[in-house]
Amino acid sequence: MIIHECISEGKLIVLPIFYKVNIEEVSNLEGRFGKCFNETVRKQGRQNYPLADHVVGCLRSVARRPGFTSRYHRNDSDLMEAIIQGIKKKLPYLSAKQKIGEEV
Repeated sequence: MIIHECISEGKLIVLPIFYKVNIEEVSNLEGRFGKCFNETVRKQGRQNYPLADHVVGCLRSVARRPGFTSRYHRNDSDLMEAIIQGIKKKLPYLSAKQKIGEEV
């Protein structure tokens, strides 16, 4: 819940990346993604996976956010370039001269 609160308060930026999966399948737990998720919960058992309902809510929330999907890109390089450009737009305060891993 802390992550969801940080997103709501604008303290955390979420840029979903849907790689070789349809957003609708994630949001509605359908298709191969939904089958794998439900199988994991079934194998673990609800008592061993008590956050399953919370995870479903988070998946649906993330699926509603603007992000990136591999479906709309010719190849992985194009997808990566789009992600990099998207991050640059979301984080304009980062200096182009800063090194990766350097504190802001």
